[in-house]
Amino acid sequence: PFLCAKSASVKETEMGALLLTPMRRGGLGLPPALANEPVALSDKAVRIARGDRVVCDFLWPQTRVAAEYDGLAFHGERHQQARDSRRRDALLADGFDVVTVTSSQIDSVSEFIEIADALSRKTRGRAPARPASFLDRHLQLRAFHHQHFPPAHPSEEGEA
Repeated sequence: PFLCAKSASVKETEMGALLLTPMRRGGLGLPPALANEPVALSDKAVRIARGDRVVCDFLWPQTRVAAEYDGLAFHGERHQQARDSRRRDALLADGFDVVTVTSSQIDSVSEFIEIADALSRKTRGRAPARPASFLDRHLQLRAFHHQHFPPAHPSEEGEA
């Protein structure tokens, strides 16, 4: 029930499930986010993005925070990297805080928890206190996801 309906890839689905599932179920317990949500841009940001809106992978509009999955499969080409950079810069120009996450960061339990804590501080104003049983539950959630949602192809597994 915590998967985002508008997820664009397996890794984006994994990222959302890990971030948005409540801690009692092994997730990182971030507040609900909008997935692949368009954001209308100011005139200044339109010039940066070369368009009147951008789409954020995960968006917390109340706190103006966005999390972007930067996967090699879809972002490895030079023109796509430039477009991603323009999108982030446009969001920054409009006062959004943008966190970019790679596949290898999602795969690293400790690194991803640190990123989630940073997102929690940005969206909630504090990092969560986790019970001693959290890590076991978190690893079970990761195992469940990998069992039921294997990567579509090898390029979604890692980063360059």
